[in-house]
Amino acid sequence: EVLAEIAKDHRGMDYIDEHAKIFMDELHSHLPTIRSEPLVRVCVELLADKGWRKIPIRGNVLKDLIAAMEKVMQHCSEDVAAHCARALGNLTTVHLDAGDPDLAEAVLDVLLGAVGRKGGVGGGEQHGVRARACVDALRTVCWSRRMVLGVALDPSVKALAPATQARILAAVGGGGALVRALLQPLAD
Repeated sequence: EVLAEIAKDHRGMDYIDEHAKIFMDELHSHLPTIRSEPLVRVCVELLADKGWRKIPIRGNVLKDLIAAMEKVMQHCSEDVAAHCARALGNLTTVHLDAGDPDLAEAVLDVLLGAVGRKGGVGGGEQHGVRARACVDALRTVCWSRRMVLGVALDPSVKALAPATQARILAAVGGGGALVRALLQPLAD
């Protein structure tokens, strides 16, 4: 019912499919203290195709949201994980009032942990959907922080921990297509 109300105000919400709805339900089950309406609104915003987002979210809720998304990614289907990865990556494109220099690192940690995870519930026939979505989200995180493969292009950007940079390179190092996917925005 919350989605129906939001759909009245927004056009083109075709990206909210059954898997996105399952993602939102799963996320809410891990965040029972957050009312469903604001959580669904945040999810719709994070799943939308847009550049930067303005979402009123505070530091503690942000950390809880990332932890809940990690739990969802650990046990869900490939398609639900793809929505979760997209939302995680887009979380780094939120204009935060206070700013959080560790946000990219926290999101990257979850995404990198999920890149190698196979399957999940019903994962056989769509092998790789989760990994591809995670790599796309890694690209979003790097782009939002003016980084390439975790290396900052701007000296004013806080550098990632060397271990995180190494994990990013290991995650994409096995396939030239994955590296091209991460570098694609630089060519555009």
